[in-house]
This record gives sequence, structure tokens and C-alpha cells, in this order.
Amino acid sequence: MIPADTLTRLARAIRETDADAAHAELGPLWASGPDREGARQLLALMDAQDDNYDTMYGIIHVVERADPLDVYHALVAELPRLAAAAPEWAELLVARQLAADGSQGRGFDAREFLRVVQGEGDPTARESFQRIVAELERRGRIDYSRLPKPLLP
Repeated sequence: MIPADTLTRLARAIRETDADAAHAELGPLWASGPDREGARQLLALMDAQDDNYDTMYGIIHVVERADPLDVYHALVAELPRLAAAAPEWAELLVARQLAADGSQGRGFDAREFLRVVQGEGDPTARESFQRIVAELERRGRIDYSRLPKPLLP
């Protein structure tokens, strides 16, 4: 869990598109790596403002410092909101998880991500996931034939 004052300062930096202030808050979080709730809290701050590109990538990099299962659970919990509020970032996050395999050395694996989507995702999260995968495939950003099957039962 991330301290409330840190989240407040980070949210203000995002609203004000102050990348320097945002990165000052993200730096210590990157060093320590968030827990599951902290990863969810960070994902909840993501928005679609074009001016926040660097900050959104900073959030992604901090989130991905968490344990992979914590990342998956946090992403599934936030996916419906992200898909509506920041669809490009939702697509990027899903694509990154689907591209991961155990050989990358950090424990991220598409199969584990899919197990969390299937087992922990509520119907809205699973529907958001399916829409995102369809859009990623339509745009040629993923090769559906190379993904572990079944994506969802």
C-alpha cells in the first residue's frame, strides 16, 4: 500500500502534468517495488492525457517492479476503469502481459496472467480483457495465434 500523502502528491503532479514532481514520487516507489494494493493504486491514477506520457510510463515501470502475481491481480482489478478512462494504456498493459513468458527471468508469464484473468476477473474485467485483445489483434499489435489457449473459457 502506498502512503496517502504520496498518492496525493502523485495525483496532483499528474493533474498538473508535472513530470518532474511525478517522477520524484515514483523514484522511491520504484526502488522499493509496490505490493498488490500499491500496484492497484498506481494503476488507478493512469489517465489518457497526452501530456502525461512520461509519467504514465513511469507508473507502468513502477507497477512492474511488483511481484508478477500482484501486477496481474492489480491490473485485472483496474482493467474495466482503465479500458474506459485510458484505453491506450489498458491495451499497452495487456499487450505487455500477453507478450511475457517465463524465459524473461522476472517471473512474468502470459499463462499466469490468463489464469488470473480467468479465475479472479469479474465479468466486467473479462469482458474488458476480451475487447482489448480483439482490438490489439485488429491493429496487428498481437498475434492471436501465438497466445496461450484458451484465452478465456
